Amino acid sequence: MITFRVEELIADESGLWSWAARFAPLLAQGGVVLLEGPLGAGKTTAVKALVRSLGVRADVTSPTFDLLHVYDAPGLVIFHLDGYRISDPREWDVLDLPPPGDPGALILAEWGDDLRVQYPERVEISLEMVVSRPEARRLVMTGLGQVFAPRLEAWQKEGAEHGI
Repeated sequence: MITFRVEELIADESGLWSWAARFAPLLAQGGVVLLEGPLGAGKTTAVKALVRSLGVRADVTSPTFDLLHVYDAPGLVIFHLDGYRISDPREWDVLDLPPPGDPGALILAEWGDDLRVQYPERVEISLEMVVSRPEARRLVMTGLGQVFAPRLEAWQKEGAEHGI
């Protein structure tokens, strides 16, 4: 499987919102993003920032207890999932998620490790707390597959060319 990895240090919450504004266009045509990290690392904040950057004006809240929230963005339906309470991978099946490669759907899944098999083309985002800087986060993005690895590589090169 083709992969490409990018790592960034995000200084604080406003930096996470800035990152999302730069990263969201990469997702504007759909795809799957799996977010991982410990409780309090900023997964839901990252999703809120991405969804807002994609044009959604509705309140974006954590679907921890509902499992799924759906948002309509221009040209895109966004599925925000939270698998924290899912103990059996078969529980994802009841959500009736879009098939892999659906160009009008974006899946943003917190605690979505079980979805890796179903969605081999994806971006994985890991948020880690930085011990020496409580507001900072280490953000690691990995593009997997023939679609997202090249997109992520192009995104990184474009950012480097613009001094980002």
